[in-house]
Amino acid sequence: MIKNVVFLCFAYFISFCSSSQSLQFEKALSNAHLGRVNRDSALLKANFAYELAKKENSEESMNKALTYIGAAYYNRRETDTAGFILKKARQKLEKGSFEHGMAIWYSGKVCLRNAKYDSAKQYYLLAKEIFVELDSVIFVSNCLAEIGLSQGMQGNYSEALKWFTQAYENKLKNGLEAETDDDLHNIATVYMRQGSYDKAIEMFQKSIALKDGHGDYSPYIGIGGAYNLQHQRDSALFYYKKAYEMASAERSLGGVVSAAINISNIYFQKEEHRSAIKYLQIASATGAVPARSVPSVYGEMGKNYFGLKMLDSAKYYLMLGLEESFVVNSRQYKAETSEFLSKILAEQKKFEEAYEYATMSMIYADSINRERRDDAITDQRVKLETLKKQHEIDALNAENLIHQYKQLSLIVGGVSVAFISLLAFFNFRSRSKLKQQRLEEEKAVLRLELDKKVAQLSAHTLSMIHQKNGLEEIEQHLSKLDGTEKQKIQNVISINKAQEKDWDNFNNYFSQVHAQFFDVLNSNHSGLTQSEIRLCALVRMNLANNEIATLLNIESKSVKMARYRLKKKLELAEDQDLNSYISKLTMPDSSLTTG
Repeated sequence: MIKNVVFLCFAYFISFCSSSQSLQFEKALSNAHLGRVNRDSALLKANFAYELAKKENSEESMNKALTYIGAAYYNRRETDTAGFILKKARQKLEKGSFEHGMAIWYSGKVCLRNAKYDSAKQYYLLAKEIFVELDSVIFVSNCLAEIGLSQGMQGNYSEALKWFTQAYENKLKNGLEAETDDDLHNIATVYMRQGSYDKAIEMFQKSIALKDGHGDYSPYIGIGGAYNLQHQRDSALFYYKKAYEMASAERSLGGVVSAAINISNIYFQKEEHRSAIKYLQIASATGAVPARSVPSVYGEMGKNYFGLKMLDSAKYYLMLGLEESFVVNSRQYKAETSEFLSKILAEQKKFEEAYEYATMSMIYADSINRERRDDAITDQRVKLETLKKQHEIDALNAENLIHQYKQLSLIVGGVSVAFISLLAFFNFRSRSKLKQQRLEEEKAVLRLELDKKVAQLSAHTLSMIHQKNGLEEIEQHLSKLDGTEKQKIQNVISINKAQEKDWDNFNNYFSQVHAQFFDVLNSNHSGLTQSEIRLCALVRMNLANNEIATLLNIESKSVKMARYRLKKKLELAEDQDLNSYISKLTMPDSSLTTG
């Protein structure tokens, strides 16, 4: 009897301890989920839950904890680690459980961050089905909203609006109107991108009404943005200031920064520079300006001081902004700031420095444009390669089908010869079609290469024009000075305006686009000078007289005279057009006449 009592007490103790550990685990998981806003705290709590599950030797609980560990790494922006852990959790969790749905949902978020939009959408749809079965309205709407976000990131705004609206209506249908704030924001943002500003304002107003005008400052920022895009500055300023007041009351530093920067932008547009500077200083003083926005804040300070004609202060803040742009590696900002600094230095009559910054700006701008062109060409190449692979697969399928038909023909017997002949015909036609498709693909690639070379030639020519225009502007300022320094700077400008290296690069790009042009030209007209050959090339590019004048460092009227003399030297008739004649020099099988 005593033994039985002792055994029962021991069993009860073990059960109590097990129950206590299970409660600790569930609490730790709950804390990990609730603590997701604080990334480090969420990871610690998820790891604690995992250790508790490990002590219990419960694989199911360990896999549940893995889901929240993966989610915590995602929120810490350690995307690759998150993806690895979530994959492990997905494979081991009970199918259809809440944590299984969460693991799939976060896997979609990982794909979205890596711009794998199709994979992200598939994960979200899978997670949605699980949450529908679990009757989790909020998470069903979250999945729909994430699909909308992925569509918006690809610029498919009509599709984005469809999914965001579904997320919103799902909550309304289930009596969760109070939880629709984010959905209204998403719908309003799409309307903004589509230029439907009145609809966007209506959605933001609905969001404000949900909280009776209290709490969230972001709808006011949104309404201010809608008015700003319509150039209704006073209305925009009213709502931005309302957002600033609410963010200050909430002690939301991020809200204060966002509202203050937007307010300063309106004052800059209204040319009320002192007010603009005041709000930029407020934003900077919070210490909460995101790293990538720091160069912009300094730059805006510089531009406002420039508007007040306080050139030293303008230069100081623009230089600070330029330094910060190297920290965040923003070439766009480097290009814009360098250009603005060159204007300030030209105003201060520091022409050598102005020239250096103008050159720097052009280098960065050219780098950005070249990268965009290369990215576009790479995208086209990927599409062509994908199409090519698909054609190869189609060809293999066709060959397999033919092989199957051949086997069938052996069974059929008497009709095999005719049948195989028919198949051979279709095979030949299929191969011919495939060969034609490959030729078309190769032509497309060649067209892309040609487009790239044309773009390089155009970019180099525009860069030369822009540079020479900048030098002429500096020369105009210089003409107002006296002394030996003036002559020294003029010599530097003259040397740079006559750079033969630029023309060598031009000839290289031009020859890639218009192959054999110079050979045909010299073959037909051997007595042309270097200047006349350059003029022919510029005419071949269909440049205007003023653009040609800039590149050749002559007056526009001198270009007209040069064109007249060139026409005489080419022995063209009075009614023959110079542009038409020169354009035919690189056309195949063209009949060329010289008078």
